[in-house]
Amino acid sequence: MSWKDDVWGVRKQGTWMIRSAFTPVIDRAGRGWAIGRADEYQSGFTPIPEKGTFRTMQAAQKVADDMNKEIGITKKEALIIVATSMR
Repeated sequence: MSWKDDVWGVRKQGTWMIRSAFTPVIDRAGRGWAIGRADEYQSGFTPIPEKGTFRTMQAAQKVADDMNKEIGITKKEALIIVATSMR
């Protein structure tokens, strides 16, 4: 399953749609940055390991921005979605 299929699967749960956004996160080893998927109003994030790791947050942010754009999420929407997942 690709990351896109995973996002569409999450969005179709239940009777209402859950918006998702991609964001830079510290990788599990703590040595760099990775991409995580934040689901609106759900605590935490889901790592997207197939996107690899990055040396800088800016590099990870660029990839996350491109992924969000591909699924129709603006930068402002992504910030809001990520903020709702920080509980």
